[in-house]
Amino acid sequence: DYSLKQSFEELKILGEKHGFEVPNNIDEFKGLESSQGFSPQYFEVCLVYGEDFSQILKNLASITNEYEEDKFVALKIRNMGATIDCIPSEIKMFKYLTALNISYWLEKIQSISLEIFTLDNLEHLELTKNEIQNLPCEIGHLKKIKELNFSKNKITSLPKEISQLKNLKTLNLKNNKITSLPKEIGNLERLENLLLSGNDLETIPDEVSELKNLKQLKLDGNNISNEEEQRIRELLSNVYITNYPS
Repeated sequence: DYSLKQSFEELKILGEKHGFEVPNNIDEFKGLESSQGFSPQYFEVCLVYGEDFSQILKNLASITNEYEEDKFVALKIRNMGATIDCIPSEIKMFKYLTALNISYWLEKIQSISLEIFTLDNLEHLELTKNEIQNLPCEIGHLKKIKELNFSKNKITSLPKEISQLKNLKTLNLKNNKITSLPKEIGNLERLENLLLSGNDLETIPDEVSELKNLKQLKLDGNNISNEEEQRIRELLSNVYITNYPS
């Protein structure tokens, strides 16, 4: 209808002003749809040197929240040379997001903005190839989350609040600096994939045996001894486990 097309035109103008590209066929773009569904095709925003990230998010949220049909459900933010090292609090304005990808930010992001954990509808969160060292306890607020990808960071441990993610199916923590897992990880009743390759683990807690839906456990490149590997395989006899030496 007219109001929807007008909103798309405003979004194109905004893109020209702030340096991110809006495709001509945006009205057909599958990454923009109502909160009733989700397409894995992301709408991308690219930031360059000198951008006012906060203002871009404000303007983008203003336009996309005005009409039901415009709500972003899948957003990918790419850094193309901007000096920004954190995610502005304005990210909380995108309350209809189902998927958010803020990866490969030139290794600038060292912590996760807590406002991300107010996005109640998130099902997929990807923050790979950054400098994140800690996961805050607020991660437990993501009640609908199904997939978390924090690979290629510098995370050393997980908060016990990770156990509150009852819908989590995939937890990707490959290539971090994790030395231990909390016993509460056994409460992730729907977890299917636990990816821990390239960390500093020597053991994993017995509570992993409570992960009844677990299908895959990757331990490659850790410090798991042969004896510990055998113990893990006995705990998880029906799980596909890899443990190639680093």
